[in-house]
Amino acid sequence: MDRNPPQPQPLAELHACDAGDVCCVRAVAEALLGEVDPHGPFRRDARLILTAACLHLQADVAVRPSLSGLLTLLRSFAAGQQSTVLWASSPMQFLQYAAAELAALDPYVFRAALETCIQSTVRRMSKYDSKAV
Repeated sequence: MDRNPPQPQPLAELHACDAGDVCCVRAVAEALLGEVDPHGPFRRDARLILTAACLHLQADVAVRPSLSGLLTLLRSFAAGQQSTVLWASSPMQFLQYAAAELAALDPYVFRAALETCIQSTVRRMSKYDSKAV
């Protein structure tokens, strides 16, 4: 029996970014999206959601950012937690900006962009798992 609990998959690219470096974190979001719908109508909004979510995770000094943590956060938004409420009160100006932009989106567009984020994170997790085997 394995007594060690599974370790969260690292979000290695995020660890290479300085805290709050929006341009670096945006590149991480773009890498997470990979080839998912490269010219699709929801990619820009998905990139904004992922960038804000990664910055949010990066700001939590108590927890090392991981793919599973990112997926949990994204799924909480899909389950109804309002990202705009969470980020609107953030001391980080980019998160406040993201909250305002996301609040202005049509709910269908937000949901489609969020689903794109979830799919790309799940895809990355499965790639990580297959490399570990």
